[in-house]
Amino acid sequence: MAGELENREEAEREAREVAEDAEFDAAIKAVVSSGLIAGPDPSIVKDVSLEEAPDPTKQMADELSADLEVERIYRDILTRAPEHNVQPSLDRVRDCLELMGNPQSSFRAVHITGTNGKTSTARMIEVLREGRELGKTLEVGAGCGYQAAVLAQLTDEVYAVERIEPLLAKAKANMRKIQQFKVRLKYADGQLGLPEAAPFDTIIVAAAAPTIPQALLQQLALGGRMLLPLGTGSQFLHLVEHRPEGFVNTRLDAVRFVPLLSGLE
Repeated sequence: MAGELENREEAEREAREVAEDAEFDAAIKAVVSSGLIAGPDPSIVKDVSLEEAPDPTKQMADELSADLEVERIYRDILTRAPEHNVQPSLDRVRDCLELMGNPQSSFRAVHITGTNGKTSTARMIEVLREGRELGKTLEVGAGCGYQAAVLAQLTDEVYAVERIEPLLAKAKANMRKIQQFKVRLKYADGQLGLPEAAPFDTIIVAAAAPTIPQALLQQLALGGRMLLPLGTGSQFLHLVEHRPEGFVNTRLDAVRFVPLLSGLE
């Protein structure tokens, strides 16, 4: 008896579901026929089974044609705008300034152009000069001499040390090329500073140390400023001021520099 009851209930449930489905379908057809909701347009319904598979050869040919068209457009742009193929040089800068009447001769100016590192150069010098003159300046990490040459436009005493001998030779050659003779370049370990020429009114460090080198603190004159990046992971510029009450350290911008290493190469 129990089995017969369950079978009857299952049959009744299936019958109700069929009736509900039929009722729902009828309601949808009534709404569509009334015009309130548009049904599918037979003229735009595609039979997917009749679609052809894409031809891989034709697809590759189309892609190649598109690439060739891009190259043609790029060549046309370069033909119309040859400045996209600039070859940077001092001669081009000199010619440009001459066309403008050499404005740098009329007032004190420093031209800072180039890669991202030049932005750091400008920012560091801006902080060090705020409200004061640079005075006697030491640069740690001369590299090719770019920053030292900029500093020499702003003060008469510039000392720069570099621990990598080939870089120092490059810096010296660059100074001769631009006839900049105010910069005194020294092959030395930057972490030790330049004690024979100390004290310095300004010290600028172009490499990141984990902590402030004590030798550089000792060589900073009273009233002087030192700017250097600190940190081994995250790095920040730090402004160190030598005041009568002691050294004051202020953290500034986030930066990214090569590490300050010891020894000579």
